[in-house]
Amino acid sequence: MNKFKNTSTLLLDMIITDILYLILGEIVIFVFLPNTKFYAVGFLIGVIISIISAIHLKITLEHSLHQSGKLAVKRAVFAYAVRMFTIAIILYGMYFTGIGDLLAALIGMFAMKLSAYLQSFTHKITKKFIKVIN
Repeated sequence: MNKFKNTSTLLLDMIITDILYLILGEIVIFVFLPNTKFYAVGFLIGVIISIISAIHLKITLEHSLHQSGKLAVKRAVFAYAVRMFTIAIILYGMYFTGIGDLLAALIGMFAMKLSAYLQSFTHKITKKFIKVIN
């Protein structure tokens, strides 16, 4: 169990990066794009999807690690299907209601990829920040 104690800090680092990506993206949208509300809402929804997907993925992996091989694979595949189905429903809802831009939402969903790549850098910063608080 000690091997997995850092998954909470990893998720925290990813969420912090996602929020920074959201702030930077919204600034870019408001400065450079017309019809900012439409694009900003789409981007916000995309980043929220990214954060919720990261949390869901963490929970799924933690549960799968405590099960046998075949059951763990079935659980992971089912969780993946649920995650993708939910994302599809949200994107279809955005399309039919016109609540936000789909391309901006997809760009927002890339926050999870970006935060995964930058996690080691973000972890160094959050580790220093946590030491200052303690």
